[in-house]
Amino acid sequence: MLSQAGNAHDGNPNYALTRGLYVIFRDADINSASHFNGSTKNWVNTLFLAGASGGTPYFASAAGQTLLYYAGVTPDYGDCGTAAGAAGCPPL
Repeated sequence: MLSQAGNAHDGNPNYALTRGLYVIFRDADINSASHFNGSTKNWVNTLFLAGASGGTPYFASAAGQTLLYYAGVTPDYGDCGTAAGAAGCPPL
């Protein structure tokens, strides 16, 4: 993980920027019958949501959380629905 303090190898300060990164998918993607990489779930349910079939989505698993941590990401999940400006959601 990149240090938020100190200097890069050339002596300049490390670049650090805190900003929101959003993963947005359509309702059609949630309900898609297309299977992801040979699994029994679609890509949204495999990576982000438990879906009707249950289980743990990849990014909620220990392995997924570890990858997010080392990428400097603090995950925060919210269903923004169709309401512009819902708490924790970007404007539509």
